[in-house]
Amino acid sequence: MRILFLSVIVNCLILLYGILKVGAINKLPFLTTNDFHIYKTIAQTFYVGTGDVRYAAEAVGYPLLLKLFSVFGGYEIGAVVFNTIVMTLLPIAVYIFFKHHSKHAFGIAMVAMFYPFLINVMDARWLNFGGYSEPLFLLLLFVGLHYIVNKDNNVLGALFIAGCGLVKIPHGAIAVITILVYVVIYNRRNFQYILIVSMCGIVINLAIYAFVFGNPFMFIVGQDAFQFGERGMWYPFSSYVYYLMYDTSNILVKGYRIAHLMVITGLVMISYKINKKIFVLSLPFWLFAICVYGGDNGAYQAGRYMLSIISVYLVLGMVIMSMKKNKIIHWIAEGLVAGIIIVLMLGAFVYLSIEKKLHGWLDR
Repeated sequence: MRILFLSVIVNCLILLYGILKVGAINKLPFLTTNDFHIYKTIAQTFYVGTGDVRYAAEAVGYPLLLKLFSVFGGYEIGAVVFNTIVMTLLPIAVYIFFKHHSKHAFGIAMVAMFYPFLINVMDARWLNFGGYSEPLFLLLLFVGLHYIVNKDNNVLGALFIAGCGLVKIPHGAIAVITILVYVVIYNRRNFQYILIVSMCGIVINLAIYAFVFGNPFMFIVGQDAFQFGERGMWYPFSSYVYYLMYDTSNILVKGYRIAHLMVITGLVMISYKINKKIFVLSLPFWLFAICVYGGDNGAYQAGRYMLSIISVYLVLGMVIMSMKKNKIIHWIAEGLVAGIIIVLMLGAFVYLSIEKKLHGWLDR
């Protein structure tokens, strides 16, 4: 109850801040630049007649919910109402999940109240105000993990993971991989049912693309269109290396984002010593976030792509709540050093590979 009360207060204050910033509640979604317009158009047209393949880059789940909430005074206000509700519920879901893994669940929930907002506002990603589907994805992810990991209810948990795939296709695929890896390592029961059920969201999206566009993988075409012809790249630490080498941001902005990648890497390393199950559940999302560069998918948006790395919530929550500060500081130092070493070593490897154009990774 305390978590719910605090979450309501915090999100109301964030909402008030946003309204004061832009002057009216129906203007809030437009803080998110193009994303809200894309989701709104999909909700209105179901991809038909848009004349722009970029709309296919987004899955159908979030726009359909926006259409449902548009009864609250239109799509703009509906988006704000929906995302505020989701962001209010998220810390509760985080608390329920982590109370089975840590005595510091309250502190971890507090991290979930502030971290998604603060880390993304630094990059002008206003998750609270509509235009982004990450809050809904996170809520479904934590609920799904709770049922699979804590309740041993694999099939019900897989339904929520399927919801992740209905909201975001690439991230939903990583969520499916995550729970399958976990089940293989810790609990082989109902593996085939988990695989079938958890894939339903992605399959529904692919079926819709096949029906509307005649191509079930149209979301790949949409992503390429967003990148203005610049092809995506998948190799170790590509977001880090590409951003460091080619991005034109000033050195302070570039330094902040590279430091963020390093810190997240360190926190993942720390979680291995604290709770190996949490580490296993974090690793696929960490690999996805840090080993992908594809135009708008690179380090520029590392903040929101790393929100699904649950090690971050665990370690930061322990830092907030733990009384054994010396031990925590030791873990932090050890993890950050490991993270920096890993990033620098693999970054150097990829840099040399780029320069020599090995394997055609970056044939620019």
